[in-house]
Amino acid sequence: MEAITSELRSLREEISLLEREKEIELKDMERELHVAQAEIRNLRQAAEDSATEHESDLASLQEDLCRMQSELDDMERIRGEYEMEITSLRAELEMKTSDPSNSYSLSDFSEMQEELQQLRERYHFLNEEYRALQESNSSLTGQLADLESERTRRATEKWLLESQTLRSMMSTESQTLEMDFLEPHPETQLLRQQLLGAEEQMHDMKNKCKELCCELQELQHHRLASEEEQKRLQRELKCAQNEMLRFQTSHNATQNEELKTRLCALQQKYDASQDEQHELLKAQLQLQAELRQLKVMKSAVVESQSEKELLCRLHKLQLQYENLMCEKDKLLDVQQQLREDLQYHEAEVQRLKDIAGCFQESIEKNTEIQSQLEEMKQLYQSSKEQLEHQKYMYDQLEQDFLLCQKELKELKTTQSITEEKGTCGDKCDALLSRLTELQEKYKASQKEIETLQMEQCELLEDQRRMQEEQGQLQEELHKLVIPLPKAGLLQKSQDLLSKLRDLGELQLLYQGMQGEQEKLVHNQEVLIKEQSELHKRLHLCKDSHFREVLENPEGSKSPKSSRYSQNKSKVIDAQIRVLQDLYETSQTKQELLQQEQGRLQEEQKRLQADLQLCLEEMQLLQAQSPSVKMSLESNKKNSTASSSENCEKTDDNNIDDNESYHKSYRSSEDSDESFLKSYYSSTSETCGKSHQTTTSSSGNSSDTFYKSYVTSSNEDESAEAEDIEHFEEMVSKVLVKLQGVQAMYQFSQEEHDLLQERMKNLLDKQKELKAELDACEKEFKECMEGLEKPVASQNDKNEIKELQTRLRELQLQYQASMDEQGRLLAVQEHLEGQLQCCQEELRQLKEKRSSVTQHATAGDRVLPHGVMADLGQPRGQIPSGYYPQLWAGRTVPEPPLHPYVPCVPIFLASVTQAGKAYGELLAPISSCLV
Repeated sequence: MEAITSELRSLREEISLLEREKEIELKDMERELHVAQAEIRNLRQAAEDSATEHESDLASLQEDLCRMQSELDDMERIRGEYEMEITSLRAELEMKTSDPSNSYSLSDFSEMQEELQQLRERYHFLNEEYRALQESNSSLTGQLADLESERTRRATEKWLLESQTLRSMMSTESQTLEMDFLEPHPETQLLRQQLLGAEEQMHDMKNKCKELCCELQELQHHRLASEEEQKRLQRELKCAQNEMLRFQTSHNATQNEELKTRLCALQQKYDASQDEQHELLKAQLQLQAELRQLKVMKSAVVESQSEKELLCRLHKLQLQYENLMCEKDKLLDVQQQLREDLQYHEAEVQRLKDIAGCFQESIEKNTEIQSQLEEMKQLYQSSKEQLEHQKYMYDQLEQDFLLCQKELKELKTTQSITEEKGTCGDKCDALLSRLTELQEKYKASQKEIETLQMEQCELLEDQRRMQEEQGQLQEELHKLVIPLPKAGLLQKSQDLLSKLRDLGELQLLYQGMQGEQEKLVHNQEVLIKEQSELHKRLHLCKDSHFREVLENPEGSKSPKSSRYSQNKSKVIDAQIRVLQDLYETSQTKQELLQQEQGRLQEEQKRLQADLQLCLEEMQLLQAQSPSVKMSLESNKKNSTASSSENCEKTDDNNIDDNESYHKSYRSSEDSDESFLKSYYSSTSETCGKSHQTTTSSSGNSSDTFYKSYVTSSNEDESAEAEDIEHFEEMVSKVLVKLQGVQAMYQFSQEEHDLLQERMKNLLDKQKELKAELDACEKEFKECMEGLEKPVASQNDKNEIKELQTRLRELQLQYQASMDEQGRLLAVQEHLEGQLQCCQEELRQLKEKRSSVTQHATAGDRVLPHGVMADLGQPRGQIPSGYYPQLWAGRTVPEPPLHPYVPCVPIFLASVTQAGKAYGELLAPISSCLV
């Protein structure tokens, strides 16, 4: 009977284990179904998002195509105009060739040759730009490929990390579910009801699979529609490319570049839409495979291997979903890059428009410079008058200062420090009145300094304007470097020299203003010294007055003296407050003046750097002057040789000379551009824009000059040669003048630095005087309060002594508490170190436990369908005091006991840290005990 009962018990246990395994498998299936539904929803939403994005991209592509079509229509119109002009020219040529009487003149033939040469040069220039654009396009494609490879590599790394985290999460969830269903359930009827519920869930799964099939059909319809839209876009792109190839040689370089960039953008958008279509196909195939897997999994729910297959498929689905998300991120990045490219091209178009506007502004500024020069002369005359007025004011201030010094000497010789009370009050009044007068004079001098600084700012602005004129003249000088026999060089160099002289005169005027400013600063120093002496005298009078009051307390307590002292103290207090206000206003003004001085110094440094650049450019211009002579001699030789031959040979030689001339002109323009790179890096954009306008105007003038140069005589050439020789002399003079102006700038900058240091020192002294005045006011108020109060009695003195002794005791107690606090902090640090050691030991124990469980599971015999293994104990008996958890032949050992965490109530922070450590220790223990 006992054997039968034991066998029945074992059978019941096995049945219960089987039922639990079935329940676990059903719950796993439900969980997987929920996950699959969530993924299908996410995929559906991603497909909808991609569809909306695809539709928006299609709309943008259609807009681009419409814009391209309009541009192509414009190009066709322009081509028609060109063809009409060509046909008209051909008709004129035919008419001229048909009439033998109407023969070509030499000038008409030369003009036609020049136009033909210009058209050839333009054709070569367009071909070169086209090649450069092709090279830049290839480099950009290479960079895009590199970026895409880097993005794919990062996406794979991210995907691997997320897959590992998902696997770990799934393993932990499966463990928790297995641990939840280990308790025994002896009732079999409930299990049967659960089996019936599982069958109903299987029917629900079938219905969900049908819904998924419907969704897949909808996705297929959407894919077909997108494929048709893609084919239509591809046809439109081919049409646009064909039109681009037709009009590639007949339009301007800038329009060709814009068309190429737009075509590249359209091609990229088309590739992106094609990639999205492939991704949708992949997602559809994956969903079909998942449906098939779900149908296969319905029949094999009871088997134990179906769980593993479902897990593998779920991991595959997760990996595929991650791949889809990575590819979607890539597409979004490509779209963002395309948008940035479009914004960049729009900004470039706007910049070109701004440059065209700046060209017009530079022409207007040249007209305004002459009027500004006249205004500068008027300002110079007005500044002279103001300087004379300031000198007169300074003479008056010096006279007043001498009178003050004389009065102070008389006071020092005639009166002693210890005087009577009435005389001391009179002295204080006199000193305070003198201080107010000095402060008013100081304010007046500060106002004059402000006016001088305003004039100095105006002079610096005038210098800046002159510097801009100098930059424009430098650009004109750079144009003279081009080997073209051009008249008017001597006049322009003379204009440059005259403007440099004006700049030197302005610099001398600026140095004179700096000298006047030095005098003002010196006067301020003298005034501040006088103020400090008066402060000392005020302190001495105050001390003597307080001594007399202390020596004669009865006299000071009389009503007459008290009233007199009160009235006197009120007057002195009011005067001290007035002085404080004056000090504050003067200090703020002084700080503003110091800031203005710093700004002027920075402006002066910038102007000095511009002068240095001008000097370097003039030196290079002087070094390049021999090349001008050589080019002139070569032009003379060519002209004499060409005049000796007959008419036909002269025409051919004129064409060849014109080509060589244009080649030399190009080389000179390249050297000029390389020479001006440093100038462009330092000067403003306006100078660069004016230089571009002047170079374009010089190019046009060179064309017109070449037309007139064929018919010019030898007398003009000799005159131009003399102009170039005079031009070399003027260049040397301009160099000398520039060096002198640079030396003047350096000298003025050093003087400006010294003035700024002196102003800083004066400001510091003024702050010290203000602090002394505040201290005097406080002492005066304390003394007045002390005079009003009666003399302290002996009891008060005793109380003060007792309070002092108590204060010392409290200080000692505070020191002892601070020492105790330091000791407790040391104890706290020691305990925190012990806690860290305990945490490290716990981690080591966890690692050992995981290694032991791995070895134990490897050594145990795992039985199929969750049957218990023979663990050295008889069936149905478990030793007392030890309750290992058994499932599928594996044992879960008990966690070790956590160490004791001491509680030291030193500070709130230490208590919270100990609680955190305790929680960190208990968290893994609780997870193991579940």
